Amino acid sequence: SGGARECYMPWNGAGAAVTALLADKEGAFIATDKGVQRIVLGQPTETDGYGGYVRVPLGDDYAYPRSDREQQLLAGIDEWQGVPYRWGGQTKAGADCSGFVGAVHRSLGVNLPRTSKQMGETRMGARVRDELRYGDTLVYPGHVALYIGNGRTGETVGGSSTSTNGSVSKSTIWRRRNVIVKRFLP
Repeated sequence: SGGARECYMPWNGAGAAVTALLADKEGAFIATDKGVQRIVLGQPTETDGYGGYVRVPLGDDYAYPRSDREQQLLAGIDEWQGVPYRWGGQTKAGADCSGFVGAVHRSLGVNLPRTSKQMGETRMGARVRDELRYGDTLVYPGHVALYIGNGRTGETVGGSSTSTNGSVSKSTIWRRRNVIVKRFLP
């Protein structure tokens, strides 16, 4: 059809699985397991002002870092690949999700709060309400990841406070709900 490829990711309370969508320039009609609604990009659907959907551009144009900062971010993530999961860890000897995200940001000159909850609540950075961009921080209940384009993330996968079977690796945004997107990098 020649149109832009994209999807919509629910953020902060939208809490519904998307089953179909019809997009136009201003937003989309979204069918979810909770019904059909019209969304306008950047317009909240929750009374707290932060629930809705964020556009996720897809395709080759969004699969690779473009700017020097994005290339530095990806290099930082790649340096951490395979680091074992360690609850509370912040080093390459072992890291949890927020320790990994914080360390990558520190390597780019940005000091973030320690935990995923604090990262979501901090006044630092901007809440993203319209379009996901390379390097955005995705904050979920009890988890945090870095967006690296085309629906992919860099994050710790498979670990928890009771399990150390995970490691830093690349994953995807698919099947994620209740995300807060923060932009800490310029």
